[in-house]
Amino acid sequence: MYTVTKRFTFDMGHRLTFHSRCYNLHGHTYTLEVTVAGALDAHGFVMDFSEVKRRVKGLVVDRLDHAFACFRDDTTLAEFLPSTDFRVEWFDFETTAENMARWIYETLRDGELDVLKVRLWETPNSVATYLPDPDPNGT
Repeated sequence: MYTVTKRFTFDMGHRLTFHSRCYNLHGHTYTLEVTVAGALDAHGFVMDFSEVKRRVKGLVVDRLDHAFACFRDDTTLAEFLPSTDFRVEWFDFETTAENMARWIYETLRDGELDVLKVRLWETPNSVATYLPDPDPNGT
């Protein structure tokens, strides 16, 4: 198996309703690393880097960049944000780096990208990695 990895950056705001410090509205410059796996094609590519870029930007980065990621059950913001023209993306989970990494992975897989893993840096020193659980049946 071969892999190719492409890195992206985007800025996004969020808050964590359960966390004493991250309860406040804040944002990060995220670094996203997407690793795609597969066999080599006739040209020796797993996938052209420009095609990885096009898909990841279209499915994830353009959606999240300069948006506010909000947990749907955040009752404080659920009353306020819909009445604004802010760019808001609603999620059914707390927007931790771990949960966002999994969401990115699943979004890309749903977009038919053969993603092996996703790494999402919330800060230059803090990264969450999502790898799916291996299938115990080997299928």
